[in-house]
Amino acid sequence: MFFKKKKKEIELPPMPTGIQFPALPQAKELPYVPEVPETLPELGKPAEKPTSLISEIEKYKDLEVPELEEKKALELKKESFVKIEHYSDIIDTINMIKSMLMGTTDSINKIVEIKNLKENQFESWQNSLQSISKKLADMDNTLFEKVIE
Repeated sequence: MFFKKKKKEIELPPMPTGIQFPALPQAKELPYVPEVPETLPELGKPAEKPTSLISEIEKYKDLEVPELEEKKALELKKESFVKIEHYSDIIDTINMIKSMLMGTTDSINKIVEIKNLKENQFESWQNSLQSISKKLADMDNTLFEKVIE
């Protein structure tokens, strides 16, 4: 019941000689196939690809998600029966999708955190550069005032 059946090898008798097979029927004429032009018409420029993940995400941030009531209205109102074997497979698949969704959410949160850290670092560098630039301008003014006098 739970074991695979063993395959038995069947020995075939040798093929008899001297048998004439009937002739094959004549092939029907093939349908006409129009000729394909050697050059294809130009389709125009391809669509531009987004330059970054952020711009791709911003495209979809204004999408509206239907409310649960709308989803319930779309559901079919008939009973369905599922075999136990299929039910456990469905539950396993749903759990796998949930775990993948959580992993994706964690990844997006990490990306946002890294983006914020990067922006903070750039802002810090910009402030440092402005501070250095201001100090150099003050030193330059001080030195030139002494040279002019």
